Amino acid sequence: MLSEKLFGIGRCYQHTSRSCLSIKDVVLQNISFYKTNNVTIRIAGLPEECTSVKLYRLLGKQIIQSSSSNSKRVLDISLLKLVQGIYIVEVETTKGKISKKIVLE
Repeated sequence: MLSEKLFGIGRCYQHTSRSCLSIKDVVLQNISFYKTNNVTIRIAGLPEECTSVKLYRLLGKQIIQSSSSNSKRVLDISLLKLVQGIYIVEVETTKGKISKKIVLE
């Protein structure tokens, strides 16, 4: 139980600014994720700068981390020891991040 009335100023504050909240221009729309077979994921359309690729279980545990060199625009990731399920692939570049779900059957 509160000891004093909380009407008016002092309980909650909402901070605002004139600038708009926005996301940086991320040019990662051309990246595509697909399975070439049951044990390989291909990530195509990568930008030329260094790219980090991580694979997570649906609960958030990181399973695989890989990176591509400057000249590669396609990266194949081997999934030999993974069981069936839903995974999240995260691609991170200097321009931003993109994540997609994949299903291994």
